[in-house]
Amino acid sequence: MEAKVVAIFFAGMVGGLLLGALMLLLFLEILRRTDGGKLKPFDVMGREASGSQAQIQQELDRILRILFVTANPDPELPVDIDEEVRTLRNELKMVKFRDRIALHSYHAIRPDDLVRYVREESPVVVHFSGHASEHGIALRSDVDKYHVASGENLRQLFEDRGVQLVVLNACYTKQHAMEISQSVPSVVGTSSAITDEAARHFSCAFYRAIGNGLTIRDALRDGVDAASFYSSGDSYQKFGNVNRRLIG
Repeated sequence: MEAKVVAIFFAGMVGGLLLGALMLLLFLEILRRTDGGKLKPFDVMGREASGSQAQIQQELDRILRILFVTANPDPELPVDIDEEVRTLRNELKMVKFRDRIALHSYHAIRPDDLVRYVREESPVVVHFSGHASEHGIALRSDVDKYHVASGENLRQLFEDRGVQLVVLNACYTKQHAMEISQSVPSVVGTSSAITDEAARHFSCAFYRAIGNGLTIRDALRDGVDAASFYSSGDSYQKFGNVNRRLIG
């Protein structure tokens, strides 16, 4: 009987010591995660964030944010925009720097929508897909079928907003691209009509090269070569500095 009591006593002591050790470890972990009574920053997964706020911001700045906006306001001239976005999204999942690319796509864009999304997303790249003419790109309108946004409208919109590249993947956008190049370092436009297939394959090849760390010039070469199987690849024109990488 005495032996059983002694065994129970020592078992309780050992359990108490283990519990005390666990409590001490927990207390030390709390101390490690505090700094002068202030909690250290943690990321969205609950892990301790490393470095200063400046370093955290630097990491965020390394993300290539692509704002992909589309408009198809005229039902008599349909554009298969959904397929272009779907194909591009799948392609970006396989590129070298896929973990540093964020694609944000918005459809049926109106002028005020464009202003809002440029502000909210702080994009590095703005890509437009849809209809255009020598007068501007066609956006949705609350009054008529569509509203034309001129190159001058777009130049003013993008000025001093941190946009590094604009791609106007629509027909006859060369003049508008030239206008935008006054406020954006790199711009791509077209000098003639392009087919849906050509536009889709251009986007896929172009952003695949960008996502793999190639220069804008190399990406444009791939895009033009891909589009040339379906339309005149010579339609795509570049403006500004294309000898630089956006990621990598």
